[in-house]
Amino acid sequence: VHGALEAVEWQTVVSERVPETSAEEELVPVRKSQHHSEHERRETTITPDNLHQLTVRKRDFGELVGLKTFWREATNEYLDQRYIQAFYNFFFIIEGLFAPGRSGARALTDALQSSAELKDITERTLVQGRATLTHWDSIDSHYQEYECESDALGTLEMLVKIRGTLHHFAPAGPRSRIHPFAQEDFETIAWLARGLSTHALMMRDRAMPHP
Repeated sequence: VHGALEAVEWQTVVSERVPETSAEEELVPVRKSQHHSEHERRETTITPDNLHQLTVRKRDFGELVGLKTFWREATNEYLDQRYIQAFYNFFFIIEGLFAPGRSGARALTDALQSSAELKDITERTLVQGRATLTHWDSIDSHYQEYECESDALGTLEMLVKIRGTLHHFAPAGPRSRIHPFAQEDFETIAWLARGLSTHALMMRDRAMPHP
């Protein structure tokens, strides 16, 4: 039916074999198989005290409310392996905290690189990535492609350039590889943006006055 397709579950692959004769049936012991790939989802426990504090302090959270909605959406996208969309939402948090109101790649890069807090967060996230991620080496191709150093300042410059690249599409040339089938190419980049935004939010939350 025209227009009946509602969604494609990219992370789920189903294989089905249909034998056409009784002889073929004996050769196909497994007719149908399914493979589902996603990151582990961790359950979060909300205690009565947590709920009470959220209610009492809701006005204290201020700008963090909007930023954390981006984090929630980005995390869900990341867990579903939609890394391009996840990167965007994580980057909105970085942009909102460290470069509010900036427009243009140069102004945005300068604002991010001038933050000592973000530079420190980036350095620690890079150390963590190199030590824990099996796919970390894939980020080298991004540093080379965007002609950026692999240190904290170069990483922030690279993220701004990637943000600009992912915002556009062309059927030919380098941008032709930015499409839903290329999500895997941006896993490490999304992880990096996730680390920066998560650490930044945690530091903002800890800096808030607690009763």
